[in-house]
Amino acid sequence: MKKYFWGTIPYFFFRLVNSKLDKHKYFKFIKENGYTHYPYDYAQHYLDMDVNVMTDENNGLPYIRHRGTKNLYFPRHYTHDHIIKGYRSLMIEQDINSPHHYVDSIEEFKGKTLLDIGSAEGLTSLDAIELVESLFLFEYNPGWIEALEATFEPWKHKVQIMKQYIGDNNIGINQTLDDFLKDKSKKNLFLKMDIEGAERNALAGAVNLFSNADNLNFAICTYHRKSDNKVISRILDKYNCTHSQRDGLLYYKHHLRPCLIRGKTPSQ
Repeated sequence: MKKYFWGTIPYFFFRLVNSKLDKHKYFKFIKENGYTHYPYDYAQHYLDMDVNVMTDENNGLPYIRHRGTKNLYFPRHYTHDHIIKGYRSLMIEQDINSPHHYVDSIEEFKGKTLLDIGSAEGLTSLDAIELVESLFLFEYNPGWIEALEATFEPWKHKVQIMKQYIGDNNIGINQTLDDFLKDKSKKNLFLKMDIEGAERNALAGAVNLFSNADNLNFAICTYHRKSDNKVISRILDKYNCTHSQRDGLLYYKHHLRPCLIRGKTPSQ
């Protein structure tokens, strides 16, 4: 039934409306292969990938060896099945063919101060950790805080974990980027933002940052809210940023949406 409802019907609908719409290729995938959250050819490699979940004898946390070289920890209440599915999903999202991947090359982080806003497990930051000058991880979920501390313990000399939300005010557990950076350098920053639809609010609290940053690069998610792509583009235009939308659409909760805006502020 899902294959028919989310694949066959929308596929023929979009073919009828406009055969050139790239939307129909996603529904064609479901029509031909069955229902999936990942209607992409490249995803199958990760869905079949072996993932070995282990438990750290020192702290009791479950972890996997990310890319065979670094320990990536997960909350202690996560089951092995949860971790395996979650890790495969993360790898699909950050594949070079995915509209969700933040950077085309990990070298883009070299010498940067990375602000990982909405870090969760910190996968991208873990990939970048040996290249960045410093790293700030913003995450409020207590389960992730413990896991992040374990993951980044080998690099704790240049990592700070901020247990707070980034938004448009400085009340309680909230803080604006402008307030956070008021006593810090705004040079050579990389802003990665994936915060479940709160991206607009975070940008509203970053007026000074975008007005005065020197060599700021950003990757901002736009798929959580229907009009985020247009709204966030207009916000970035106010600061004369150079930016572009990632190619492709993300299949998100049965909707196809532009996923990510990449760009930079003008040179100072």
